[in-house]
Amino acid sequence: VALVIIDPLDSYLGKADSNVNEQVRQVLEPLVGLAERLDICVLGIKHLNKAIKTTPTALYRIGGSIAFVALPRTAHILGKDPDDKRRKLFAPVKVSHGRTPDALAYAVEVNDAGLPVIAWEAEAVEVDPDDVVAGTKGRTATAKDRAVEWLMAELSVGPVPSKDIAGKAAAVGIPVRTLARAKEDLGVVALQKRDGDRVVGWMVSLPAGGETP
Repeated sequence: VALVIIDPLDSYLGKADSNVNEQVRQVLEPLVGLAERLDICVLGIKHLNKAIKTTPTALYRIGGSIAFVALPRTAHILGKDPDDKRRKLFAPVKVSHGRTPDALAYAVEVNDAGLPVIAWEAEAVEVDPDDVVAGTKGRTATAKDRAVEWLMAELSVGPVPSKDIAGKAAAVGIPVRTLARAKEDLGVVALQKRDGDRVVGWMVSLPAGGETP
């Protein structure tokens, strides 16, 4: 066994009051010990409360005691994309063991057999989880969008050695593939840098006039 799913967590509480921190901890802390002892993942699922107007913050939309968020290493929100009702967003609210990643986007589609399947998008999405739970329009810039913006700024001064762009992109966390897609979107021009008959490198620049296609 590598994964244990409890859906919903409230059904696991027994007689414990889901709004009382101490009672929730008494029930959930043994699960933490179980996960550590057996080296497994315990995934708990909870519904959001209905207090949209009085509790717009995603962290406090997770119903019941704050222990439901405090005890897990990670907590995510699932909700509709405010800009596209067919699109769903999987957004991190809390990550205690590393850098908080961007959200993921998916849609429920139907395969050739007529069965529902989850179709994940390849690009990560930058979105505020508070916007997701509030149902308001927020930021949905993809990793490629951010790479395009960064690349435009870097090349606005004129041609830059390709290796310098690659090094800077890696330093700010832009993957090689995402950088390549950003170059394609901007129509970046690559020209050889020569020393006589010898190619000594490549220079990259925006299209003539700095205009994007």
